[in-house]
Amino acid sequence: MAVAAAAIAAAVIAGCGTDRSLEGDALSTQDPPAESSMSTNPPPTLKPPSGPPTTPSDPMPTGLFVGRVIDGGSGPCYTVETDDGLVYAVNSPTTGDLAVGATVRVKIATTPSATDCGAGIPVTASSIELVS
Repeated sequence: MAVAAAAIAAAVIAGCGTDRSLEGDALSTQDPPAESSMSTNPPPTLKPPSGPPTTPSDPMPTGLFVGRVIDGGSGPCYTVETDDGLVYAVNSPTTGDLAVGATVRVKIATTPSATDCGAGIPVTASSIELVS
């Protein structure tokens, strides 16, 4: 058994040898080494900006505002002041109790209300969400 294994190993080793006469031909048919794949073209030159934008790139939503309740109660009228100092007279018959000082997000309805809610910009709310 050991003799048979030795004979197989010798045959495998003999088969792995290379023919030195072909080695020169094989090397001559290879392509030359590839050059760098980096482009030799310079990157494009960017133009300077034409100036600051004339309109905001992220305008405020028009049908929504956030503010603090400065005159609350059980409704339907509330007075809400934004951080910008705008005061809104908000009509929302479905909201319920809002405490003075509460921060709310008001979504403005598209249809105005005939109810006068006092001083401020009159708006009708489609919803009032308590933020804090």
